[in-house]
Amino acid sequence: MTVHGKTRRELTAGERKGEYIAAPDLPDVFPPQRRVGPLTGLLRRNKGVALGLVITATMSLLAVFAPLIAQFDPAAISPMTRLKPPSSAHFFGTDMLGRDIFSRVLYGARVSLTVGFVVALLSSVIGLVIGLVSGYFRLLDGVIMRVMDGLMSIPGILLAIAMMALVGGSLLTVIVAITVVEIPRVARLVRGVVLSIREQAYVEAAIAVGSSSGKILLRHVLPNTMAPLLVQATYVCAAAMVLESILSFIGAGIPPSVPSWGNIMADGRTLWQIKPTMIFIPALCLSITILAINLIGDGLRDELDPRMAKKV
Repeated sequence: MTVHGKTRRELTAGERKGEYIAAPDLPDVFPPQRRVGPLTGLLRRNKGVALGLVITATMSLLAVFAPLIAQFDPAAISPMTRLKPPSSAHFFGTDMLGRDIFSRVLYGARVSLTVGFVVALLSSVIGLVIGLVSGYFRLLDGVIMRVMDGLMSIPGILLAIAMMALVGGSLLTVIVAITVVEIPRVARLVRGVVLSIREQAYVEAAIAVGSSSGKILLRHVLPNTMAPLLVQATYVCAAAMVLESILSFIGAGIPPSVPSWGNIMADGRTLWQIKPTMIFIPALCLSITILAINLIGDGLRDELDPRMAKKV
């Protein structure tokens, strides 16, 4: 038997005892592993999230660069070109006032996406604060939740219409009205998460050592509420876009002079039999965008919830 090219007789006494014998270096046959970021790993595991992000990003880019892409002013009236079919000059044709439908759809994406993103952000922040306070402080829980239950008992569309009737139609009013509708849903979700977290051993240990309530909320409770809150924010964004379109379609939302997907469909309902594309095109854009946002929400739920996670 040989060790490092030496026979047993050639080895010293210490080497024979195994004191100085080292294992030979193995060749590096495995390629170096590349580190994969959390977002990249999520996109590889869940194709639905990747597809949803691509569609949402595409719609957002079209909305941002609408002034560069659109060839016509969305509010410009041209009686000589009214109800024109799709052509190289007007990709989707024109409406009964001669306005370019393609330009109006692009600018309508701005309104719908702005309402969805802003409402999701505002309702998530305000609902998070209300849910944290209500779930952690038992004395305030009863009062706050009864107010939230009262708001949730009113149908969201009716509450938004009532606020629009009192204040008047504008983009800011639509955002505020829909935010008020969505806050109770976010607050109840966060409250339920906080009620389960505050019973955990690490929270009780923090209370036992004398940590303040604010410190416990910021360090222990708040980080554990971010995952379900992020998923809920995607659903709130999609619901806000639908609610804005409904309000605009029935004439209780954004003024008709402002191009939005709901207003475009409202203008096309009187010409349904003559020009159905005035409803189909904005409805298709709205449906695709909402589907993409829901795909993102479903993928995040499967990824962040251990009970729903898929084994790969």
